[in-house]
Amino acid sequence: MNLPVDPATLSPDPLRALVAQPAVQLADREREVGETEQELRYRQPRSDQLTDELSIIKRQQVMDALHTWIAAAPGSRGFRIVAYPRG
Repeated sequence: MNLPVDPATLSPDPLRALVAQPAVQLADREREVGETEQELRYRQPRSDQLTDELSIIKRQQVMDALHTWIAAAPGSRGFRIVAYPRG
């Protein structure tokens, strides 16, 4: 640790202030970490919600495109759902 001044030359009050600096810096860093954690606790559920909504929208777009493609096919009688067994 490089100190800007020699602690042996300081009077008691400036020496106390010099010793207290790391504690103040630690408290500031802990406050910043707490704020960041709060922000993440808010953002993560919102991000999850938006991801779910986006997947629903994309699925709907694919289904709409599929319906359009089937309806445009020659000799098409409409859309028929076929269930395939899962294996």
